[in-house]
Amino acid sequence: MVPKNRGLRVAKTIAPLCCLLSVLGSGVHGLDNFATSSKAQVDEPLDELSTPSSRETKFEDLPPLRRSQQDARNLEVHLKGSNNTVPAEAFCDWLKIHRRDRNVTNISPLLQGRAVEPFKYHGSCKHSGRVFGSGLFKTGTTSLAFKLKALQYVQCHITRGYFSLPSLVSWYHHPPSVVKRAVADRELRHFMRTVSTATLSAADGPWLFFYKEFDEWYPGSKFVLTVRRDLLTLVNSELNMRHAGRAPLPPLRALLRRAARLAPESPALKHAKAQLARELQTALLCAIRYERHNAAVRAYFAGRPEALLELCVDCHTNAEVEAELRRFLGCPPDPEDRFPALNVKRDARRRPFFEEEDLRWLEWDGRF
Repeated sequence: MVPKNRGLRVAKTIAPLCCLLSVLGSGVHGLDNFATSSKAQVDEPLDELSTPSSRETKFEDLPPLRRSQQDARNLEVHLKGSNNTVPAEAFCDWLKIHRRDRNVTNISPLLQGRAVEPFKYHGSCKHSGRVFGSGLFKTGTTSLAFKLKALQYVQCHITRGYFSLPSLVSWYHHPPSVVKRAVADRELRHFMRTVSTATLSAADGPWLFFYKEFDEWYPGSKFVLTVRRDLLTLVNSELNMRHAGRAPLPPLRALLRRAARLAPESPALKHAKAQLARELQTALLCAIRYERHNAAVRAYFAGRPEALLELCVDCHTNAEVEAELRRFLGCPPDPEDRFPALNVKRDARRRPFFEEEDLRWLEWDGRF
């Protein structure tokens, strides 16, 4: 259940962005190669194009833990006093308490060589193994995690949504470099494998980048690649999320009209050009990362339809999306159940930055 004419829609979205950035003369490092051909847009690494995320926060600025330090010490003593294995529920509770700690990945002193006993599946679906979401941000990852939990694919707190680590930045970095760094780091690799062993499902970053490792570590697991109906919808959703908590981002057409009224070479025009170039750069990075990641997942699972489901969360009704997911996992049908639609209020409240007709760039007066 995927959108048709994907390649044509991608070309119509990415190419105008590249052309507009070149017209703006923004001078953003690394973007010149993308204006030459669509092939360059797909093959060029993103490492040099990485930009900081508005969601990234210094760890020392994060709010205090919700549980008391005494609760944390009691749980740690309980875990260290376990016999041969550590229960998954207690291990996940410990992770929830310490998820903001810089040294959360150093779990060896806690486990002391013992294995974590994974959760057991007690649902009604035929597939009783693990399920991993491999879709990128803003493709329904939160909704998928919520639904998997409802189907009894139990999760740790940190595997049901975006999880950030000081040593694992996954926002705008090229996914292969993220995974390569994590696999090369013994402590981080041990952490990722132990956490994924305890849980029955995971979605969002950074878990979505580790589909190859999860497929190798847990044979027979199933993967869900969530996608949007078109690239324009994905980009608008990303831009709205980046402006959460701030003034809404005006539509592209409003920015263009505002800039057209400014005097040439004025500071206000330079500021308008810089803002527009910044938003277009972000849109281009999101579009390229999205298409590249999806292509890599499809190529890896090619010829294995039993292992990968490509699920478009907004192409059809929630009932149809729910039915398709249930068929994939072997769950009994439930006509009354619906696939959830979470984190959509922000997009509904704000006007999209891009409209379909904006990609024709017909309103330019040559001033830029």
